[in-house]
Amino acid sequence: MLKLNKIFVSALLFSLPAFSAPVYFLIDQNQTPQYVIKPVEPKCPKMRDYISCRRTAQAEALAYALADTIGLSHLTPETHLAVIPFGSVEKLCSIQEYLHKIENLRDLAEEWLKAGLEDNELLGLIDPSNFEELFLFILLCYDTDAHANNIYARKNEAGIYHLIKLDNGLTFPDKNKQLFNALYLLPQARNKFSERMIEKIETLPMERLEENFAQFEMQDAFPAFKKRVEILKQFKDHSMREIDIHFRKLENANYSF
Repeated sequence: MLKLNKIFVSALLFSLPAFSAPVYFLIDQNQTPQYVIKPVEPKCPKMRDYISCRRTAQAEALAYALADTIGLSHLTPETHLAVIPFGSVEKLCSIQEYLHKIENLRDLAEEWLKAGLEDNELLGLIDPSNFEELFLFILLCYDTDAHANNIYARKNEAGIYHLIKLDNGLTFPDKNKQLFNALYLLPQARNKFSERMIEKIETLPMERLEENFAQFEMQDAFPAFKKRVEILKQFKDHSMREIDIHFRKLENANYSF
């Protein structure tokens, strides 16, 4: 846990009023954002069932820790927890690396739609290994907020996009409810996981991951996570879209697999 110097923070912290929740940025001497700061507010509205708004910072940090533990840290910005003074009040915050030169998936999807691209053309726009990695990451986190505005992309020199997930505060519910996965809608979701990803699913380091949950005091969310891993292993040979459907069925108390 970091504890940032008050003078340092007051000199470099600024906010953007357009955000619905408080968001601040640490900037460098050139006024360029370097980190995104999201404090946990003492009074916050309920946003999702089985997710407390008071532990969104912990969820942000846990999402990165999970990605790092399973070798997928490139899918989401590096994120840590810190205690930062805001006036006379210290607040628990997530500190996330600010990513430059990225494009929003929603904007890209609108461009592709206007261009009238067919499914076979869309399949070639996103790196297939990156797509299945992010799909798995969203399912493991049971992200309730993975809409297209929270998914970004970088284009490489060959014109292929690599996807990145931002804003992981509404992940890891205590119960598997309200999954929202925008990747489900893309034609790539009709594919099955590759052998490489199936091996990753089969060899998830559950003890280390349980330690991640404990580190961020989110042990109550681990049983729901274990249930998701069981489903992944059972349906690993199905298409990604079919697996996503099974995850959504978890909302039904009578669902069995």
